[in-house]
Order: sequence, then structure tokens, then C-alpha cells
Amino acid sequence: HCALFFLQFFCDKPPMYNKYPNLERPSPENFASVPSRLIFSWFTPLVQLGAKKPLEASDMFTLDHENTSKAIICKFYKNLLVSVEKMNQPKVSYDKRSSEVGLYRTVKPQISIFAALCKTFWPSFLMGSLIKCFHDIAVFINPQLLNLVISFVSSDESLWKGCMYATLML
Repeated sequence: HCALFFLQFFCDKPPMYNKYPNLERPSPENFASVPSRLIFSWFTPLVQLGAKKPLEASDMFTLDHENTSKAIICKFYKNLLVSVEKMNQPKVSYDKRSSEVGLYRTVKPQISIFAALCKTFWPSFLMGSLIKCFHDIAVFINPQLLNLVISFVSSDESLWKGCMYATLML
């Protein structure tokens, strides 16, 4: 485990093949190690430049292809077209009395983009929701842990329990 922890401080080599290689100023985040990404030290040179002079468009890093509006709009339109096609499909009805199957079209409701947005951005929505859920749980658990620490101080419980309560509060 120590070796894996140590190796996290080194970044991977960039891939030999890139589907979209023409980046003028690639973002240093792509080449940053895990700890560097966690504390945003890859972003420090841009912040220092912004402290010296106002930033201009030429100072900014080029976006990766998957973060450009062109790529996002393509994904969104693909998901939106699925919703539109689903809505435009005729409905089938069956009349038991006459044993006939008929096609009918209902009054077209307005197309909702909510489903397309969810299909396009569900990984981001899911991660944000999970992080928010963990935060809310931590907010509600912290007072309970504080209560346990206070009761530990006034009792004769073993030391490891107090250390565990204090560690969990972090």
C-alpha cells in the first residue's frame, strides 16, 4: 500500500495516440498527478499570471474535446432526438368489439428536454448528488459524535473509543 501511495505522486505519460491532438495550450491538469489535482497545484501558474496582469483569452488553456460545447451539444442532441422519435411514434389501439387494430396519434405534448439533460449529464448529476448526500450525513452525524465524546470524557470507557470518536469527527 505504501508503494501505491508513493506512486500517486507521479503522473502518467500522455497517450501516444489522441483522437483530438490539435490543442494549442493543453491544460496541465491532464498531466498532473493525483495529489496535484486534489490541491489544484496544476492551476497555480495561471493564478500567479492573473495576479501579475489581467488574464486574456490567449492566457487560457485549451479545453479538452469532451469539455467543448461542440461535443456536449452533440451528445445532448443525440439524446433529444431519441425523445423526439419516441414521441412521434404512433400509438396502437385494439378494439375488442370489432377486432381491429388501429393507429392513432394523440395530441402532441410539448417535448421536455429534462430527460435529454438527465441522459446527457447523469454522471455529473450522480456524483454531485452523492457528494451532497455524504455531506448531509456528515452534518447530521457530527453532533451525535460530539455527544459521544462528551459522554466518553465523563465515563471510564477505554481510550481507544475516545480516539475513535475524535477521529470520526474529522
